[in-house]
Amino acid sequence: MKTAVAYYSLGGTTRSYARAEAKARNADLIELTPKTPYNRFTAFVRGCPEAVKQKASYFKNNGT
Repeated sequence: MKTAVAYYSLGGTTRSYARAEAKARNADLIELTPKTPYNRFTAFVRGCPEAVKQKASYFKNNGT
C-alpha cells in the first residue's frame, strides 16, 4: 500500500514539514488548494468561525 502526505499551507511552513515527512516515508505529496483562496486576513476571519462550528473546508482537485 502506498502512503500519501496531503497538506495545505498558507505561509509555506506546513509545506516544508510535509515535504520532509513525504521524503522520510517515501510517500506521495499532495498539496491541497482551497476552492476559495485565503490570505492571512481571510484565513483568520473565515477560518476561526468555521473551526468553532466544526464546518468542513472544501478543496480543489489538483489532479494529482
